[in-house]
Order: sequence, then structure tokens, then C-alpha cells
Amino acid sequence: MPSTETPDLFLAFLDSHLLTFPHHFCLWGVTCNEGRVIGLDLAHEFISGGIDNSSSLFSLQHLESLSLADNYFNPSYEISSKFDKLVNLSYLNLAFAGFTEQISIAISHLTRLVTLDLSIDYYNYKLKLENPNLTVLVQNLSELMELHLDGFIISRPFKQPDSWRDINKHRGTIPQCLFEMTGTLRVLDLRRNKLNATIPDAFPNNCGLKTLALNQNQLQGGLPKSLANCIRLDILDIGNKYIKGTFPLFLKNTIMLSVLVLRSNKFYESITHPELNVTWPMLQILDIASNNFTDKLPITLFLSSMAMMDREHEAHSELTYLQVYTMDGFYYQDTVTITSKGLEMELVKILTIFTTIDLSCNNFDGHIPDEIGQLTLLYVLNLWHNPSIFGKIESS
Repeated sequence: MPSTETPDLFLAFLDSHLLTFPHHFCLWGVTCNEGRVIGLDLAHEFISGGIDNSSSLFSLQHLESLSLADNYFNPSYEISSKFDKLVNLSYLNLAFAGFTEQISIAISHLTRLVTLDLSIDYYNYKLKLENPNLTVLVQNLSELMELHLDGFIISRPFKQPDSWRDINKHRGTIPQCLFEMTGTLRVLDLRRNKLNATIPDAFPNNCGLKTLALNQNQLQGGLPKSLANCIRLDILDIGNKYIKGTFPLFLKNTIMLSVLVLRSNKFYESITHPELNVTWPMLQILDIASNNFTDKLPITLFLSSMAMMDREHEAHSELTYLQVYTMDGFYYQDTVTITSKGLEMELVKILTIFTTIDLSCNNFDGHIPDEIGQLTLLYVLNLWHNPSIFGKIESS
């Protein structure tokens, strides 16, 4: 790890050379086009100190992509009000960078943004999204396709509260503006946001979401039926909440669904229905552990998944990851948290060949179907703590 002096020297070097550095520096975290800096990737560089309004960073008028993620900016520094000088930015990643205080209104002026990541550590409550609130921050970002707010406590406009309970009540809702944006948004990441209300039944007919991550909140009620409008969904992660209801068979038309996480909620009754033929051929991760599902194992659901079945070309295919591409050429690699042998693991990159089914801690019953042996590409199968299941798995 660099010395404590290195990060500040690094930032000083950057400020003094950023506009005039030799061409070969375009190979070091910098992307150039015709002598202009259009991309700057300073993620994971152990940068400390801060970026004040006089930084030469804000003179890079042609900058399209900027990542300052995973650094150690001084907690006394807020996000600069000069970010609105970077009018050509389409990608901005400030995740886990160490900034504090209020998110600058300047970011709302970056109308070309396609990707915005403001994620913070769950215990970092010093970075605020209150004035501007989320609605104001995104109201002009009409081209936004990816929004990551992992760890934020989201606020919305409200009258002067009578108590902290009123503040918490407002902070626990999902702002309506986010549903209005799902026609263009492809990734909506609201994990660990302390959301504690119901999910509004407000997904529009033109919902274009490919990833919806609401894991580790305290959301209640049922899944809204309008979620069925999001027929392009690849990943639906709503684990670790208080969501209740039956298995979401109304998502039968989301044929691209690859990851479904309903873990640790209050779902109940049978997964299957004789009149509904749900097939998700791309399904590779199914985690419905720690609910109250009953009846037979949903073998027909598994057998519809080509991702878990042997294919002749599989042995020769290249390793690829689940990811979402944007029109500007940037892409987001999906992440998901799985549990194996009691340990939670975050898959920062999801291999398209990784497959797992977790049905543990439910009330399934009956004989283990022989057809499970046909899932020859299945890596993990967890049936633990379903006391009425019996039989063994025969591999074919």
C-alpha cells in the first residue's frame, strides 16, 4: 500500500500535468482522442486530500468518462460545485470515494449523463441527498440509463416534520421520479437504502429496466403487478426484506430473466400453477431460500432453463459475464449476493456459466424428482431444511 504521502503527491502531479502531459500518459488511466482527454479512470488509486474548485480537472472540457471510485478523499471535502463544467460527461462514478456533505446540485446540470454511480458505504451517513433531493438531482438527466445509489438514505420533498419519525417515514419511500425514468433507465440500484414502505405499483408500460436491485431494505407489502411491464429484466434482486405474497408467476413474459433473488422474505404457497406455463430459458441463479413456499419442487421451472442444461457448445464457449451495455459504449457488470453454507458472498462479476438453485428453509415436500439429474450444468443445489423432502439425486 502506498505511503500516506503518495496520494497527495499523486494528486499534485495530476493537477500540474493534466493539461500538458506527454502522449504516453494516455496509456495510464487516461483515454485520449486527437490529443484531447476524453476519459479519466482514477479508481482504486489510494487518492487522499480533496478536489477543490480550482482543480485543473474541471478544465477538461472534452471529458466524457470520469471515475474517482474507491479512494480516500478527505472527509472534510464535499463534492465540488464545479462538476457542471464537465458538460460532456456521460459516465460519472464517485462510488465509495470518501466524499461527505451534500451531493452538489452541479451534477444535475450534466444532462448528457448515461451512467451515474454515487454509491456509499452503508455506514457513511455524511454524504447526503437532501438539497437537492433525488427528484431535483435527476430531473434533467433525460439520457440516464444507469443509476446506482447503493447505501444512500433517499429523501424526497416534504413539509417541515414534526418529529424524526416523520422524517424516517418520508425517507423510506421510493421517489416517483424513478418510476417515470424507467422508460430509459436500464439499471436501478437501490440496495441498502433503508427503504421501508411498499413498492408502488407504478412501473410504466414502456419499462426498459434490465436490472432492478432492492436488496437489504425493509420494504413491505407485495410485489406490484406492474413489474410485469419490465419484460426486459435480466436481474431481479429483492432479497432480505418483508415482501409477502405468492411466487411472482405474473413475470412469465420476462423471458430474459437470468437472476431471481427472493431470499428471506415472506412469500408463501406453491410455486407452480397448472394453468401457467412459466419458462425462463436464461435462468441461472434462483434464490428463494428462507420463505414459506410449499408443495412439490418446481421441476418444470428448472427444466425450462437452458443455462442449467448441457449444450454441445458449452465446453468451447468463452467466459463471459452478465452485463448491460449503453449507447455510449460503457457497460455495467451485474453483481449479486449469494449464500453458500451459511456464508454470504458478493459476486462482483456474474459468469454466465455460473448456476445455482437455493430452495433451503422452506416447506417443500415430496420426492426429489429424477429430472433434477438432467441439470448437468448446475453448480450449486441447496435443499436444506425442507423436512418433508425425501429421495436422492441421480445424475444423468
